[in-house]
Amino acid sequence: RCLATHNAMNLLVVCAEEVTVYKIDADEHEDLFELENHEDVVLDASFSHDGKEIITACADGVLRIFDSTKASLLKSFSGHQSRITTCCYQSFASSELDNVLTGSDDKHIRSWKTSFKKPLQSLQGHSSSISSLVTYKDKYLASSSMDSTLRLWDLSTGHLMNVFTGHDDGIIDHCISADGKYLTSLSLDKSIRIFNIKHNTCRKIITNVENCKQIRASRSSDIPDDLQGKIQYTPRNFYGINNSNC
Repeated sequence: RCLATHNAMNLLVVCAEEVTVYKIDADEHEDLFELENHEDVVLDASFSHDGKEIITACADGVLRIFDSTKASLLKSFSGHQSRITTCCYQSFASSELDNVLTGSDDKHIRSWKTSFKKPLQSLQGHSSSISSLVTYKDKYLASSSMDSTLRLWDLSTGHLMNVFTGHDDGIIDHCISADGKYLTSLSLDKSIRIFNIKHNTCRKIITNVENCKQIRASRSSDIPDDLQGKIQYTPRNFYGINNSNC
């Protein structure tokens, strides 16, 4: 259902029938342990910036935080009225900001401080299930939804900054380029759209995208003009599209 990686710690989380943490090396991997205590399927997972914690989004409506070295459950948070479909840490650069973000089938995005049990804020605006959350510079949040829109939020104020439209079906994943200029979305309408964030314009549309479920942002400061319909996907790097297998 989902994968999460932490390159510095060489850890991989695989969410399938069970949630398994692996230690990965160049030529082999080691099955470390399973993350338990879930009452339903896990739909998403994410590492903290230092790799010491793993958060999971569960269909039982509970956000859980685990110690990634011991598999022990540290904390759990409830507040959504339906499945939690996606989750992420607000910061990947500093341990000083311990906020986590969740999206749900209840159409709400919630921000939680891990030292509290109640959400800091609730972001409302999507008209269907939240499918993916991506933060940028610890301040901005891009959300995608099955309502076929992307939304950009200022997390310091909770203000909705912009809405990006154009897809004909739900968006299942999205990413922000490393320089913060572009927002790229993958939809059930079998297309990928690349938006210029500043001008809210669609720079490129790539059609006939089959069998893809995830996309990742490129470290490059720009996106090639001619993607030629062939993309390779690696963690946090958006290089292009593979129409046949991804």
